[in-house]
Amino acid sequence: MDIATIGGIIGVLAYWEIREVFTSQADKRRSKHPRTAKIAMRTLLPLIGVLLVGQLVTEASLSVPLNVTDTTETMVELIGAVIFWSGIACAVWSRETLGKHWAHAADYQIVPGQTLVTNGPYRWVRHPMYTALLAIFTGVQVMLTSWLIILSLPLYGVMVWQGRKEEVLLTKAFGHTYRVYQKRTGMIWPRPFRNMLNYSTHFVSMNHTFAAQTDPGKARRVNQDRVECDPEGRYFLVADGMGGHPGGEEASSLAVKAAREYLDTHFESDTDTGELVKQTILEANHRIREAQQANPEHAEMGTTLTIVVYREQQWWYAHVGDSRVYRWHEGTIEQVTPDHTWVAEQSRAGEGENDPLLESMFGHILFQHMGQENLNRIDIDTINVDSGDRLLLCSDGLTPELSDEEIAGHLAQEVSCEETVNALISAANE
Repeated sequence: MDIATIGGIIGVLAYWEIREVFTSQADKRRSKHPRTAKIAMRTLLPLIGVLLVGQLVTEASLSVPLNVTDTTETMVELIGAVIFWSGIACAVWSRETLGKHWAHAADYQIVPGQTLVTNGPYRWVRHPMYTALLAIFTGVQVMLTSWLIILSLPLYGVMVWQGRKEEVLLTKAFGHTYRVYQKRTGMIWPRPFRNMLNYSTHFVSMNHTFAAQTDPGKARRVNQDRVECDPEGRYFLVADGMGGHPGGEEASSLAVKAAREYLDTHFESDTDTGELVKQTILEANHRIREAQQANPEHAEMGTTLTIVVYREQQWWYAHVGDSRVYRWHEGTIEQVTPDHTWVAEQSRAGEGENDPLLESMFGHILFQHMGQENLNRIDIDTINVDSGDRLLLCSDGLTPELSDEEIAGHLAQEVSCEETVNALISAANE
């Protein structure tokens, strides 16, 4: 067994060096590790290999005396062999799974075009190569019943330290996707129950589909509405430029662009979600105010802005104006966001409720919109969303044309989000 074990160690070391030579991506990486740290990381694997081979050749195992039968001793040796060869297999499997994305720990950097690998052993463990190295070292010590097995603990510490450094880069590169991956996998050791539990939660809470479309309608030549969906489904934006003032189209474009850029930059920060969406609104308002000052002709331009965010397994909205968020739940529809119109405000105060004349004369007049010097009211809150629910973000180009009941009828149809969006626009244009 010693000969086979020595052959396995030498074989995996040779395989490692050959694969490094033929990995083109490795040549493109230049880490910022100090020179001494690079030397230490590059020599760690060969040193461990030399130590293990030396142990096996010289039988300098520092063995722990065992008062056991030959059968028990054979079983201990067999257990060690299983651990060792599992480590060898895991090392090769991990290396082949990474392919061109592999880099030596001493030169670990994220290169352009790199993708996050989550298949093979990476489905269960984020750093299976370190798992393999620990298994190889520990397996030999078990086979030899050696006191050197205690070195597995500091070796484990080194692996965790290096893994955390790599994960800082991975989080910066892959953001929310990597955070979700972290929650359902172990760093060094697989955690099957945690993996299944978190993957199930992730599937239920994150498996939302979405579609977006905007249409100028029949009344206007220029479309002043703007929509934006994050490709990863983290946030959704709707802005409706104010048609009664010049620059409405520019205001809605600025609002959506500023909100998108702010969310992309700060989404993975430690900022509370409520504060994040508030600052997003304020940044968008600041951009519009700058544009107003730069172009006096558009000094009164404004827009609505409604944001829906999915973060840390919770839905939130932030809202200024009279664009809306609806929630459809088991056949019923609920308007989540309050309209920031004078009529709606009077109605909430118990004055002029359901007055058709008041609605027709002042229903479109906003008391709060993006572009004001001071945003005195930004509505921010969580949204309770259950499995099977639907959320709809829309401007007031849809709501005067379709009643809540008609909107609910379309949302109730078991069709794709894209088909639902198209059906709503068609119905509003009839």
